[in-house]
Amino acid sequence: DIFSYNRTPEAIAGGRLPQVLIVMDEFHKLFSNQDTDASDAKMFMDDILRLDRNVGFHIILCSQSLRDSHEINDAALAQIAVRIALKCPKEDASIVLGQEADAIDQVEENDAGSAIFVPAISTARSVKFRAGFLEGTRQTEILKTVHDYYIDNGIESDTRILSSNVSYSPNNVFQRYWKNGEIATIDRILHLGESMRVAANLEIKFTTKSGNMLLLGHNVQKAQDLLFFVTLELLLQKIGQLRNKLASMNINVINYCDGADINLIDNLKRLGENNYINYYSGEDAENGLKDIYKRFKQKTRRMSGLFSRTWL
Repeated sequence: DIFSYNRTPEAIAGGRLPQVLIVMDEFHKLFSNQDTDASDAKMFMDDILRLDRNVGFHIILCSQSLRDSHEINDAALAQIAVRIALKCPKEDASIVLGQEADAIDQVEENDAGSAIFVPAISTARSVKFRAGFLEGTRQTEILKTVHDYYIDNGIESDTRILSSNVSYSPNNVFQRYWKNGEIATIDRILHLGESMRVAANLEIKFTTKSGNMLLLGHNVQKAQDLLFFVTLELLLQKIGQLRNKLASMNINVINYCDGADINLIDNLKRLGENNYINYYSGEDAENGLKDIYKRFKQKTRRMSGLFSRTWL
C-alpha cells in the first residue's frame, strides 16, 4: 500500500507517492440524464470509488440533490462511508443518510450551518453538528499564510484560488485604474478575477501559438459579467497603448445572448453605445463578422511600425 511504500528507503530516496484527493461539486449533474455521458460517468465513478484507500485515492462529492441522478447506483454510493446532510427533503435524506434519514428532522429550516453527520453508513449512529464559519477577512489571511508557506519552502503548486468580485479586491487592475489612473495591465495577458494567491499568479497569456480562449458555463449572467471584465481589461490595455503612442488594439464583441429573450444586464452593450468597442448584437452578427474580416484583409501598419491587434 502507499503508506508502507512511502516509508521504504526507495521512496525516501526517489520520491514518495502523493495521495490524490478528488473534490467534485454538483456531481449529480453528471448523472442527471439517461444518456451515454451519464453511463460513462457512472462507470468511471464506480472505478474510482472502488479503489482501495491504501492506493491513496480519496473522493469528496457535493450535491444539492440526488433525486434526479438516474445512473448513479446504490453499489457506488455504498463505497462512500462518511455522509453529511444539511437541511434537505426526506427523499434526499433517505439517499444520503440511509436508515438515519429521520435525523434530518433535527435540523430546522433556519438553522444555518447545522447538519447531520454519519461517520459510517453501515452503522445506525448519527450526530447533529454545526459547521464552522470564517469571515472573508479571515479566509484571506489563511490563504495568504498558505501562500507564504509555499513561497518560503520553495513549493510549486498548480492550485489557483480566485475571486471574480473586483469590488473586494483593492489590488485589482480595475480598482487601481479607478483610484489613480494607474495602468497595471500587461499586453496580451488577461485575468479572469483577482488571484487570492497560492504560490502563483492566475493569468491567461495569449501568444502566436496560443491565441484563442473558450469559456463554458450554464449561468448566462455570470458568463456575461465575466466577458465584460475581460473586455474591460482589454480596454485598459488599449488606454495604455494610447498613452504610449503605440498602435492601439481593435476590440470587437459579437453578443448572441444580448438579453433579447431573457432578463439580462448587458454591460457589453453599454461599452458599445459609448464607442469604447465595436459591439454587434445577435441580429447584427453576420454584418459584424463581415466588417471584422474586411478590416483583417485591409490591415495596415500604423504608428510605431506595428500592426494593430484585433480582439474578437
